[in-house]
Amino acid sequence: MKKISLLYCLLAFTTFAFAQNIDLTKFEKERNRMQKNSMIVLAGWSVANIVVSGIATDTRNVEMRNFHQMNVMWGAVNLAIAGLGYWGAAKEKINNPVLADVLKHQNRVQK
Repeated sequence: MKKISLLYCLLAFTTFAFAQNIDLTKFEKERNRMQKNSMIVLAGWSVANIVVSGIATDTRNVEMRNFHQMNVMWGAVNLAIAGLGYWGAAKEKINNPVLADVLKHQNRVQK
């Protein structure tokens, strides 16, 4: 009787193990979409920063003018990062992802 109940328990646990379906292609596409959207948001933020600070540099206060000039420069840096990040995500091909590659991409994004 103990062997039969043990067999039932093992069968129950194996069905739970097979219930975990990993669709790597779907996961990779979702990660790629999120990366593209993040780069679009960063680009929008940096363009807004460049425009607003560019307009605000027209002031007689030297300290404020220098602050806004620095803000324009950081906006340009952020825009370059966003452009390169979007370009990298756009050229990435998701055909047949392997678990090791998916984890490598995810860890690179999280850093």
